[in-house]
Amino acid sequence: MLGFFGLGLLILLPQGFLHAWTEKILVQGKVPVTLSEVMFDPAGSEATDEFIEIYNLSATDSVDLAGWRVGDGSGSDMLIDSGDGLVLAPGQFGLILDPDYFGNSTTYEGRIPTNALILTVSGSTLGSAGLSNSTPETIILFDANGDTVDHYTYSLGNPPGYSDEKIDLAQNNSANNWSDSRQYLGTPGAQNSVSPLDVDLELVRLFSIPSKPQVDGEVELHLVVCNRGQQVISQFHVMLFEDSNHDNEFSENELLNDLPVQQSLTSQDSVELTMTLGLLSSGRHDYLAEAQVPEDKNLANNCGTLTILVSAPAGCVVINEIMYDPLPGQTEWIELYNPSSETVDLQGWRFSDQDTSKAVTICSVSSQLLPEGFCVLARDSSIFFQYLNISGSTVMLTGSFPSLNNDRDVVHLIDLTGKRIDQVPYSSSWGGGDGVSLEKINPFISGTDSTNWSSCVLAEGATPGEQNSIFVERLPDDAILSVVPNPFSPDGDGHDDFVIIDYKLPATTAYVNLKIFDVRGRLVRELFNCEPSGSSRQVVWNGCDDDNQKLRMGIYIIYLEALDGQHGILKAVKKALVLAGEL
Repeated sequence: MLGFFGLGLLILLPQGFLHAWTEKILVQGKVPVTLSEVMFDPAGSEATDEFIEIYNLSATDSVDLAGWRVGDGSGSDMLIDSGDGLVLAPGQFGLILDPDYFGNSTTYEGRIPTNALILTVSGSTLGSAGLSNSTPETIILFDANGDTVDHYTYSLGNPPGYSDEKIDLAQNNSANNWSDSRQYLGTPGAQNSVSPLDVDLELVRLFSIPSKPQVDGEVELHLVVCNRGQQVISQFHVMLFEDSNHDNEFSENELLNDLPVQQSLTSQDSVELTMTLGLLSSGRHDYLAEAQVPEDKNLANNCGTLTILVSAPAGCVVINEIMYDPLPGQTEWIELYNPSSETVDLQGWRFSDQDTSKAVTICSVSSQLLPEGFCVLARDSSIFFQYLNISGSTVMLTGSFPSLNNDRDVVHLIDLTGKRIDQVPYSSSWGGGDGVSLEKINPFISGTDSTNWSSCVLAEGATPGEQNSIFVERLPDDAILSVVPNPFSPDGDGHDDFVIIDYKLPATTAYVNLKIFDVRGRLVRELFNCEPSGSSRQVVWNGCDDDNQKLRMGIYIIYLEALDGQHGILKAVKKALVLAGEL
């Protein structure tokens, strides 16, 4: 038995009578139907895509909506059957669409559940001239007797396509019980995205410590997981993937960790988890974390992504050659070189002249520069016709290539974190110009050192994608001249027909005279006459004189003379060579 106290009297009513009386109120619409969602600023047309959603709170009884009306405070329109009838079943959503939606819009096609009751109104729009986006309006739901069943004044500020949704459908319409939808286009005819579910595990946040790690530093990944559902979650697990092949997809073979978590989380409780990533290579690292629990009713909030940018160490890639003054009709270009033992990803890297505010992105996708590898940055494809051998090298073209000054400019190389990796403040006095490139002598020596740069000494005028013509790893203490084989026999039998003359100089650049004399001191062959040269070079001799006539067997003297820029003698060295014949 149930009792009511009133005016000091105890009135006892049979339980069955009270249940019947309560259900009569529900059927009349006094309690069970609530406004649940309002799309007042749709992503599509205002004339077709506004909607109002209602919900039947009763677990047992249907509600007949015949004669019901909906309005915006300035007027109301009758609810109209759109083909599904006017009876709202227990626990069913009713979706009131603008009359012009039918036949004119497909915005919500595929989003409205089949079990939703689709309705419209007798007027030409929802409310008076549609729902306002500039003034909050009060949506009012009337039953067949004209009594107010529910009302809600929506708030402004939603991004277009995001509705107002009721959080707890059984509670009142206070401002803190409504929120902007978490889903684009809302949840028409379906459970609200902001309403708590029975089981709903959310990955709230994914971040790294430190947020901007160095290439040689330890990195920890932190995950915040929250129980957004109403039931207690006693255990779950978290999976971590890394996009190791840089294809912007996460596959099973990229799984880094599958962490089981024995943690009891009541509703709205959260926990922070830590995973150690260890030392990361420089470049971009993309991660996906997913929190999983059986019977999760909302899989849309289980995943989180994180991109970690690891700065590269200075000098891991260097500016190795610059064509700042090409011949007419040819293009400017810059050569990069990786002197390190690690592969470097150039994705997101930039380069510029002295105006770094206009830095140009080298490549927007993953591009691996291998150890001892070259990469040429050029303005246009004319470089392929200018240097035929460059087709086998990595060449990246950019129409926004900065215009390099022919005298006094600075070339900057910047990694994806904004860190400056190398810079070259060159001038014409360093070398290069008139179609000849400026080459770096040793890639391990600073690019700001003017003594580490000079002009290319080859006839082609440049070495894009190849070892620089003046490259030297370590200068010898003195000039070295060697010949192999010695003796040699240029008799055409395919064995020792040529001799290789190899020299090394104690200078990065020089002008070289290389001559061959017989034992009487007569000049028989002049291989180089004041030829520009780097610190080392190899020359092949076929045993012929300057008239291309074969020389007689005997002993010959190879004389090397290295001159400085003023043609003063730096070093002079000679070597005896035996020209033999058939025995």
